[in-house]
Amino acid sequence: NIPEFRSYLYALYRQDTILIDIWNNVVGKSDAHTNPGMFEAYRIRNWPYWKDPEKPESEPTPPGPNNPLGLFVVHYDETSLRYFHGTNQNNLIYSPMRNISHGCVRNDNKNIQKMKEFIIGKVIKSTNLSAWLNSKNTLSYDMEPEEKFPVRVLYKTYTVLRDDGGVYIE
Repeated sequence: NIPEFRSYLYALYRQDTILIDIWNNVVGKSDAHTNPGMFEAYRIRNWPYWKDPEKPESEPTPPGPNNPLGLFVVHYDETSLRYFHGTNQNNLIYSPMRNISHGCVRNDNKNIQKMKEFIIGKVIKSTNLSAWLNSKNTLSYDMEPEEKFPVRVLYKTYTVLRDDGGVYIE
Protein backbone atom coordinates (compact mmCIF):
# COMPACT_ATOMS: atom_id res chain seq x y z
CA ASN A 1 0.00 0.00 0.00
CA ILE A 2 1.80 3.09 -1.31
CA PRO A 3 0.61 5.80 1.15
CA GLU A 4 1.11 3.46 4.09
CA PHE A 5 4.70 2.65 3.04
CA ARG A 6 4.05 -1.03 3.70
CA SER A 7 4.04 -4.32 1.84
CA TYR A 8 1.63 -7.06 2.85
CA LEU A 9 2.78 -10.53 1.85
CA TYR A 10 0.15 -13.20 1.36
CA ALA A 11 0.16 -16.88 0.55
CA LEU A 12 -2.60 -18.09 -1.71
CA TYR A 13 -3.64 -21.54 -0.54
CA ARG A 14 -6.61 -23.23 -2.19
CA GLN A 15 -9.48 -20.79 -1.56
CA ASP A 16 -7.73 -18.92 1.27
CA THR A 17 -5.53 -15.84 1.30
CA ILE A 18 -3.22 -15.99 4.31
CA LEU A 19 -1.30 -12.94 5.60
CA ILE A 20 2.34 -13.99 6.03
CA ASP A 21 4.12 -10.77 6.94
CA ILE A 22 4.05 -6.95 6.78
CA TRP A 23 7.17 -5.04 5.74
CA ASN A 24 7.99 -1.34 5.81
CA ASN A 25 9.14 -0.10 2.44
CA VAL A 26 10.24 2.90 0.42
CA VAL A 27 8.15 3.94 -2.60
CA GLY A 28 8.48 6.41 -5.47
CA LYS A 29 8.79 10.14 -5.03
CA SER A 30 6.14 12.42 -6.54
CA ASP A 31 7.94 12.86 -9.87
CA ALA A 32 8.77 9.14 -10.19
CA HIS A 33 5.78 7.56 -8.49
CA THR A 34 5.22 3.87 -7.84
CA ASN A 35 2.52 2.67 -10.20
CA PRO A 36 -0.56 1.13 -8.55
CA GLY A 37 -2.20 -1.80 -10.30
CA MET A 38 -2.39 -5.54 -10.75
CA PHE A 39 0.88 -7.02 -11.98
CA GLU A 40 2.62 -10.35 -12.31
CA ALA A 41 6.18 -11.14 -11.26
CA TYR A 42 7.99 -12.30 -14.38
CA ARG A 43 11.76 -12.06 -13.76
CA ILE A 44 14.17 -12.27 -10.84
CA ARG A 45 17.76 -11.05 -10.62
CA ASN A 46 20.48 -11.95 -8.16
CA TRP A 47 23.16 -9.39 -7.20
CA PRO A 48 22.13 -6.97 -9.95
CA TYR A 49 23.91 -4.04 -11.51
CA TRP A 50 22.08 -0.67 -11.22
CA LYS A 51 22.03 2.23 -13.65
CA ASP A 52 20.78 5.59 -12.36
CA PRO A 53 17.71 6.49 -14.48
CA GLU A 54 18.42 10.19 -13.89
CA LYS A 55 21.98 9.85 -15.26
CA PRO A 56 21.80 7.56 -18.30
CA GLU A 57 25.36 8.45 -19.32
CA SER A 58 26.79 7.21 -15.98
CA GLU A 59 28.46 3.86 -15.49
CA PRO A 60 26.34 1.16 -13.85
CA THR A 61 26.83 0.55 -10.13
CA PRO A 62 28.23 -2.96 -9.68
CA PRO A 63 26.65 -5.46 -7.28
CA GLY A 64 27.56 -5.16 -3.64
CA PRO A 65 26.98 -2.98 -0.58
CA ASN A 66 26.82 0.31 -2.53
CA ASN A 67 24.21 -0.91 -5.01
CA PRO A 68 20.75 0.68 -4.47
CA LEU A 69 19.01 -2.52 -5.66
CA GLY A 70 20.42 -4.59 -2.83
CA LEU A 71 20.96 -8.31 -3.29
CA PHE A 72 17.82 -9.39 -5.15
CA VAL A 73 15.23 -7.95 -7.54
CA VAL A 74 11.73 -9.07 -8.52
CA HIS A 75 10.50 -7.53 -11.79
CA TYR A 76 6.73 -7.09 -11.78
CA ASP A 77 5.77 -4.09 -13.96
CA GLU A 78 6.56 -4.79 -17.61
CA THR A 79 5.53 -1.25 -18.66
CA SER A 80 8.17 0.54 -16.57
CA LEU A 81 11.43 0.13 -14.72
CA ARG A 82 9.69 -0.53 -11.39
CA TYR A 83 10.86 -3.44 -9.26
CA PHE A 84 10.55 -4.93 -5.80
CA HIS A 85 14.10 -5.00 -4.39
CA GLY A 86 16.50 -4.52 -1.50
CA THR A 87 18.46 -1.36 -0.76
CA ASN A 88 21.89 -0.05 0.15
CA GLN A 89 20.30 2.26 2.76
CA ASN A 90 18.30 0.11 5.19
CA ASN A 91 17.87 3.12 7.51
CA LEU A 92 15.49 4.70 4.95
CA ILE A 93 13.05 1.81 5.41
CA TYR A 94 12.33 3.04 8.95
CA SER A 95 12.25 6.81 8.37
CA PRO A 96 8.90 8.69 8.66
CA MET A 97 8.60 9.76 5.01
CA ARG A 98 9.59 7.04 2.61
CA ASN A 99 8.51 8.32 -0.82
CA ILE A 100 12.05 8.79 -2.11
CA SER A 101 12.76 6.06 -4.69
CA HIS A 102 12.76 6.25 -8.49
CA GLY A 103 9.42 4.40 -8.42
CA CYS A 104 10.50 0.99 -7.19
CA VAL A 105 9.41 -0.61 -3.95
CA ARG A 106 12.53 -0.92 -1.77
CA ASN A 107 12.65 -3.25 1.21
CA ASP A 108 14.96 -4.22 4.05
CA ASN A 109 17.65 -6.59 2.75
CA LYS A 110 16.84 -9.15 5.48
CA ASN A 111 13.28 -9.33 4.16
CA ILE A 112 14.48 -9.47 0.55
CA GLN A 113 16.72 -12.39 1.55
CA LYS A 114 13.64 -14.18 2.94
CA MET A 115 11.77 -13.44 -0.30
CA LYS A 116 14.68 -14.74 -2.37
CA GLU A 117 14.78 -17.98 -0.37
CA PHE A 118 11.02 -18.44 -0.69
CA ILE A 119 10.90 -17.77 -4.44
CA ILE A 120 13.88 -20.01 -5.18
CA GLY A 121 12.76 -22.78 -2.82
CA LYS A 122 8.99 -22.78 -3.33
CA VAL A 123 8.02 -20.87 -6.49
CA ILE A 124 10.62 -21.75 -9.14
CA LYS A 125 10.01 -25.39 -10.05
CA SER A 126 11.16 -25.74 -13.67
CA THR A 127 14.82 -24.95 -12.97
CA ASN A 128 17.02 -25.62 -9.96
CA LEU A 129 18.20 -22.20 -8.77
CA SER A 130 19.41 -23.37 -5.35
CA ALA A 131 22.95 -22.24 -6.25
CA TRP A 132 21.61 -18.65 -6.12
CA LEU A 133 20.96 -18.88 -2.36
CA ASN A 134 24.58 -18.25 -1.37
CA SER A 135 25.75 -16.75 -4.65
CA LYS A 136 27.03 -13.23 -5.12
CA ASN A 137 27.04 -13.65 -8.89
CA THR A 138 24.91 -11.47 -11.13
CA LEU A 139 22.21 -13.80 -12.45
CA SER A 140 18.84 -13.36 -14.14
CA TYR A 141 15.93 -15.75 -14.61
CA ASP A 142 12.74 -15.25 -16.62
CA MET A 143 9.94 -17.16 -14.93
CA GLU A 144 7.94 -19.82 -16.71
CA PRO A 145 4.20 -19.03 -16.98
CA GLU A 146 3.30 -21.38 -14.12
CA GLU A 147 5.90 -19.74 -11.83
CA LYS A 148 4.67 -16.18 -12.22
CA PHE A 149 2.78 -14.82 -9.22
CA PRO A 150 0.47 -11.85 -8.65
CA VAL A 151 1.72 -8.50 -7.35
CA ARG A 152 -0.91 -5.96 -6.37
CA VAL A 153 0.20 -2.41 -5.68
CA LEU A 154 -2.49 -0.34 -3.96
CA TYR A 155 -3.02 3.31 -3.27
CA LYS A 156 -5.47 2.98 -0.42
CA THR A 157 -5.94 5.60 2.30
CA TYR A 158 -8.59 3.77 4.30
CA THR A 159 -9.46 0.35 5.70
CA VAL A 160 -12.94 -1.12 6.06
CA LEU A 161 -13.21 -2.97 9.37
CA ARG A 162 -15.93 -4.76 11.30
CA ASP A 163 -16.53 -5.12 15.04
CA ASP A 164 -19.53 -5.79 17.30
CA GLY A 165 -20.97 -2.38 16.36
CA GLY A 166 -20.88 -3.19 12.64
CA VAL A 167 -18.80 -2.03 9.71
CA TYR A 168 -16.68 1.12 9.93
CA ILE A 169 -13.94 2.92 8.02
CA GLU A 170 -10.55 3.65 9.52
